[in-house]
Amino acid sequence: MADKIIQGSLNVTGEIQQNGKAVLSNLADVYSSSSTYAVNDYVIYDNALYKCTTAITVAEAWDSTH
Repeated sequence: MADKIIQGSLNVTGEIQQNGKAVLSNLADVYSSSSTYAVNDYVIYDNALYKCTTAITVAEAWDSTH
């Protein structure tokens, strides 16, 4: 019985991870160093969702401080 519970938990975790990636891709595009971004834009970088807090008016490499 315990084996089934553990196996079920592992499957659910995998499904949550896959669904989380799908949700992220619906919220924002992957960060592009050739794009500009406005304050409050959302981007995905390294499988994480970020909110832009400083306008990026000139395309640049990734910078987590923005």
